[in-house]
Amino acid sequence: WQLPRCSFVQRVGSVHTSSPAMDSMDLVRRLAEASGGAAFPLYAPLIVADTTTARRLAKDPLVHKTLEKFNELTHAVVGIGSWNPPDSSVRDMLAPDIVAMEDEGAVADVCATVLDADGHPVLSTRKLSERSLSISWERLSKVPHVVAVAGGVDKADAIRAVITSGIIHTLVTDVAAARRLLDTIPGG
Repeated sequence: WQLPRCSFVQRVGSVHTSSPAMDSMDLVRRLAEASGGAAFPLYAPLIVADTTTARRLAKDPLVHKTLEKFNELTHAVVGIGSWNPPDSSVRDMLAPDIVAMEDEGAVADVCATVLDADGHPVLSTRKLSERSLSISWERLSKVPHVVAVAGGVDKADAIRAVITSGIIHTLVTDVAAARRLLDTIPGG
């Protein structure tokens, strides 16, 4: 089995993680290498302190080159973060904003967009998007095929919110999460 030749574009800036296996820039590079295609890593953090910093980073030639590739995406694989219980790299980076977003009903996040239980971006997401280096919700909604990957029964509410949003076309999950999701369907 071999990957078809294609480019790989990192859609969100880097997130601090204690696991070196989770390095998104390395993953993009390794996938591109395996397919014989080009790699477009995003040499910037996912969330920065202010809009001025985000704008300056977006103008950096290497960062700008990757951001421009968002317009060419035909497929995207995204992770789903959960806000209750907390299992989200985005949430972990938003210490001063967490309470406001939770008051707005935050239950999930995808590519630095925070969603409520009905799958709508919370109002504070607008402010967050001004200081994040990632694909926008609007741009992600134009990608022809979006695959979400998330598992665990604790993420069921977050997964449901993202499904309800209509942004994803395919879900990759585990049996526990799938059963919990199916149990919530009336007549299911």
